[in-house]
Amino acid sequence: MTKISFLLFIFFAMILTNGFSQNPPSGYLTVNSDPLGVIIYLEGDSIGITPIENYRITAGVYSVSIFPSDTIESKYWQLANSPLKSKFNRFADLAKVGAGTKQVKILSDQKTEIFFSLSRINKAPQKTKITLSCCITGGFSFAFFLGYLVASLIR
Repeated sequence: MTKISFLLFIFFAMILTNGFSQNPPSGYLTVNSDPLGVIIYLEGDSIGITPIENYRITAGVYSVSIFPSDTIESKYWQLANSPLKSKFNRFADLAKVGAGTKQVKILSDQKTEIFFSLSRINKAPQKTKITLSCCITGGFSFAFFLGYLVASLIR
């Protein structure tokens, strides 16, 4: 009887200490940038400065950004509360934030690599201004389509 009690004790002890549970599947994230030395945020939390090599993370879909989440929220707030004439400049700021944020899918036991180019991110507002200026000067039909097409080709 004591052997059965001892085995039951070990069994329940393993369950309570997660002895039978396996770690969730995880993969690896590598982030580089040009130039190096950029702070990287994963779901709003800083994970380090580029280059980041083989950062272990649970498999899933994540948002990786060079902008802290409070900056993103601030830009949206400024856009919502700014007068019409300055909304276009605020919208251009959001385009920069959008270019500096990427969605990544981390697969189990695989390495996922992403790259941020600060020069490309800094050009993002220019692409937005091209689209917006076409819409304003030529109306919202053909000019909007043309602006959208030009902005898509620049990417």
